[in-house]
Amino acid sequence: MIKKSHNGRGLQSKRTADTGIVVGAFYGLMAVALLGGCKSFQGAQVAVTPNPLEVHADSVAFTARASIEPKSKLGKKGIYEGKLQLRDSVNNKTFPITGVVISGSKFPNWKKEGARTSVSPKIAYQDAMDGTKLISVNGYDKGKKHKDLPSTTLGPCCITTSRLYCGAGPGEDQVAFYYAGVEYETRKPITLTAKFQFPQNVFEIQPSDFENAEIKAIGEFLAKQYSASKIYIEGFASPEGKVRRNRFLSVERSKQVRAWLTQQLRDKGYKSYLDSAFFEIRTTTEDWEGFKNNLDKTNYSEDVKRQIIAIISSGLEEDVKERKVMALVGGAVQVENILAPLRRATIKLEGATSAHSDEELKAFTENVISGKITADSARKYYTRPEELLYTIKSVYTKDDDRKKAVEAFTKVYPDDHRGYNDLGAFMLLDGKYEEADKLLATAKAKKDGEAIVMSNTGALMIRQGKYDEALSTLQAAYAAKQMPEAAFNSGIVYLKRAEYNRAAEMFDAAGNIKCGRYNAALAKLLLNDLGSAKADLDASIKSQADYALNYYLLAILGARTEDPSVILPNVKEAARLKSDLGKKALKDLEFRRYNQNDDFKAAVKQ
Repeated sequence: MIKKSHNGRGLQSKRTADTGIVVGAFYGLMAVALLGGCKSFQGAQVAVTPNPLEVHADSVAFTARASIEPKSKLGKKGIYEGKLQLRDSVNNKTFPITGVVISGSKFPNWKKEGARTSVSPKIAYQDAMDGTKLISVNGYDKGKKHKDLPSTTLGPCCITTSRLYCGAGPGEDQVAFYYAGVEYETRKPITLTAKFQFPQNVFEIQPSDFENAEIKAIGEFLAKQYSASKIYIEGFASPEGKVRRNRFLSVERSKQVRAWLTQQLRDKGYKSYLDSAFFEIRTTTEDWEGFKNNLDKTNYSEDVKRQIIAIISSGLEEDVKERKVMALVGGAVQVENILAPLRRATIKLEGATSAHSDEELKAFTENVISGKITADSARKYYTRPEELLYTIKSVYTKDDDRKKAVEAFTKVYPDDHRGYNDLGAFMLLDGKYEEADKLLATAKAKKDGEAIVMSNTGALMIRQGKYDEALSTLQAAYAAKQMPEAAFNSGIVYLKRAEYNRAAEMFDAAGNIKCGRYNAALAKLLLNDLGSAKADLDASIKSQADYALNYYLLAILGARTEDPSVILPNVKEAARLKSDLGKKALKDLEFRRYNQNDDFKAAVKQ
């Protein structure tokens, strides 16, 4: 068993007072005595922080402090130098850094006060530095005399947790792409309603009704051959006169409207919508509910209105109900303004604003891609550009097919920025940065200031290593439209710049983009906000249960809180999902207090 060290601090971790960067307690601030040299020199002490060294913003930065105590016999002409380097003793490779130098001539009171100095170098991190140790190659000079002193190990390199960020796309692309087709759905549900009015005792459609805007809208819908799913038709009669006659009128009015609509469907080329299942016919013989609802349009007293409503709601036979109501109002002529609107038939059409099935769209688009169909013909076929964008996004499932369809989109709609944007994103994904740059520039020329184009341009700049330009572009994109993709890409830049507060903020705004919650957890762990990091990791595991880094980072969190019950199961799961993480864990300095333990070794060796 790995024993847990109880420090009573819960989700806490050690820090150095001067840097605020998390430091492993095992190595602490290593003080090394440098003894001997030119007979009289008594030595120097060197301490380095943080220890172990850490990688932030793809760099290794640390402070080395050297001190020489009083009575050390430094000498006015004496010079101590510790040449700092990272050394891989296994592969016999070194990375020179800088030197820490103390010259007696600069410290006239060294006999009483000693001498102190420090250096704070920063070097670009290379993968080969992982597993090296910071070495001071020591020497002492006095006049023309030089003495090599024993080299000393100051600390190991490096904690590389800041580099464990997750990319949004295939192969850990580190950026999120925005395809314009994602924003549009061509098959939008639509409901259209229209009303035909009839004179008293008439069931033939009046020619003047065809000028009604609602009826024209249905005609235009059918003319575009949009997809209709159901049509409801209801015929009504006003409640004066004999019930038998009113029943006939309501049925015939609904039949007349159905006949008109069926002919419209035939004329517009519809073939599959003429069966009885497509129509649902209803009738209302005497529209007493409509009569009741229109009472507010009359000048009758409230008492009379209440009596009318009571009669209508009484359950009496229709003819009896009519006689009583008409007696109250003084006859049908007195309420013609109420009765006239009730002589009607209504249509309710449910459908979607696309005329083509997915199969039809795919077959047609294949012919556009192959060149069998011209751009002019394609523009006549697609109801609008969004229909082709819908095809690209929802009908095609493979990126290669989508890319060909996007290329066709730019030919069919050469002035639409979205095709160039999407094709630029595909080129970016393929690592064809020069082509991506040209395509995104074309998209920008077609529509300047468009957020989706700026977001993808920022993603391209990240892939090109132009981080400052990328951030400026992404900030402009996010200001134009708070897109999750722009937020995610901004978070990547902030992580690379070690601006972890801003990174956490942007990843929180990235919504459900793949890796967003994981990267938020990483930023918060690097801020030592371990509670929030744990919450984000739990959320990330729910959405990406098979992502190995979720568990690896959770194991690191366990190490920083000194909780073996968190370390072991999570490092084991990380190694199961990705064996390379098991190998990494055995030398990862985050686990330096645990990775020589037998239980730990067993957990990572699958």
